[in-house]
This record gives sequence, C-alpha cells and structure tokens, in this order.
Amino acid sequence: MDGLLRGFKAEAAEVLRGVAAVAVELNATAGEMAGTAQDGVSRATSVAAASSGELAQQSELLRGRVDTFLAGIRAA
Repeated sequence: MDGLLRGFKAEAAEVLRGVAAVAVELNATAGEMAGTAQDGVSRATSVAAASSGELAQQSELLRGRVDTFLAGIRAA
C-alpha cells in the first residue's frame, strides 16, 4: 500500500512540475504578445497622428488654391 501511495505522489509531483513549466512558458508568451500589441498600438497612433497632420496641411493648401481661384474669378 505504501508503495502505491509513494508512486501516486511521485506521479502527481511530476505532473505538477510539468504544469508549472508550461504555465511559466505561457506567461512568457503572454508577456511577449502584450509587448507586440503595445508596439502595434504605438505605431498605429504615430501613423494616425502623421496622417492627421498631413491632412491638415493638404487642407490648407487646397484652401489657398481655392481662394486664389475665386480671387481670379472676381477680378475677371
């Protein structure tokens, strides 16, 4: 009976060690994925900010051209 109990304890301990090792790996992978996601958010934010600035610049350029066009029509 003692032999069976010791065998069971040994097998249970081995399973728990395996589960713990996998948990550590999963935690590391989750950390890497979170870092990758944060990097993606940062890049998307940068692109959005750059696009917004470029859009404002294009809008001002277009406004200037429209004003020049309208001034030419009024002068004619």
